[in-house]
Amino acid sequence: MLQAVQALGPLRGTLLLVCMQVAGFVLLIPTSILSVAAGAAFGLQIGIAAAAAGYLTGSLFPFFLSRRVLSATATRLVRSYPLASGVLAAVDEQPFLLIVLLRLSPALPAPVNCYLLGLTSVPTSTYLVATALGAAPNCVFCVYLGSLMQSIAEVLQGDGAAPPWPLIVLGLAATVGALALISSVARR
Repeated sequence: MLQAVQALGPLRGTLLLVCMQVAGFVLLIPTSILSVAAGAAFGLQIGIAAAAAGYLTGSLFPFFLSRRVLSATATRLVRSYPLASGVLAAVDEQPFLLIVLLRLSPALPAPVNCYLLGLTSVPTSTYLVATALGAAPNCVFCVYLGSLMQSIAEVLQGDGAAPPWPLIVLGLAATVGALALISSVARR
């Protein structure tokens, strides 16, 4: 895959990565490896642009699918549970902050977040800006990691940089913060 992306060049390679991101998000498949591939194929600067374009485009598809196709049935089902109803109400009340925290948190996979957030009344522009801000640290780290690698073999063997402890701690703190804020708003 990495060789195919590199052979296509930055523009067409980015389009291929965007298509793979969209497929991953819609099918609930983790896509962080695509950000690593963007860094390995294009280096840090172009890799960040390619990975960000893929992530943002990929996150819009399940959001819109949830909002347009699944909305009526899924919203009734989810809102039939008091806790879930409270969580959706919390996101509706403080959408920007909660979306940023959810994107920083590793607790709930990004594609699942997209589908669930599509069930809220959050404006698309708020969703997109908060998603970009919250996903940026992980995206940049993955691209940076990829830019350090010599070949895809290093990715498969697990060689490379030390674990991203600052990002792990930030993700855990965001998870605790999101849970506290959501539970507080949901209780109200």
